[in-house]
Amino acid sequence: MASAAPGGVVDLVVVSLPDQAFAAFSNGERVMRGPICSGMGGYETRTGAFRVTSKHEHWVSTIYGVPMPHFLRLNGSSMGLHGGYLPGFAASHGCVRLTFADAATLFGIAPIGTRVVITGESTADTKGVKQPRQRVIYYRVVRGKKVILSDSEAKRLGQIKSGDPARTSSKGR
Repeated sequence: MASAAPGGVVDLVVVSLPDQAFAAFSNGERVMRGPICSGMGGYETRTGAFRVTSKHEHWVSTIYGVPMPHFLRLNGSSMGLHGGYLPGFAASHGCVRLTFADAATLFGIAPIGTRVVITGESTADTKGVKQPRQRVIYYRVVRGKKVILSDSEAKRLGQIKSGDPARTSSKGR
């Protein structure tokens, strides 16, 4: 659910790790919410209060070499919120992935300085957010670690064809 923030500015984003969801607020009013993908075992997303310290529309990970569109960097660290694949469970390397559409919307309405709270608790605003349907996941190995490919990367590498039934499979791998 995405809608424009009143006045065009979000001042708080809450991310719930157990709900695998986020909610964005403007002057105390929830203006959008949606599913996320947080860090998997060994790469857990850190909890705490953060600030958006920089924004990069077309960022590429300096560690894994993968696109991280609409990257909102938190506290000047390597962690942030960005668009990416959401398998329906924690699978990132520590960042918070949003749907590509939610990341683009949030990027446009969350200025530098926006407060981001990442919590290990469920919240009323994030509880019940529907996760994307699980499907086949394609990987590539980078520095000995599996990295999930986006649909466009998998197509480019010839892993899936347009209309491939595996693309809409309900089973994750």
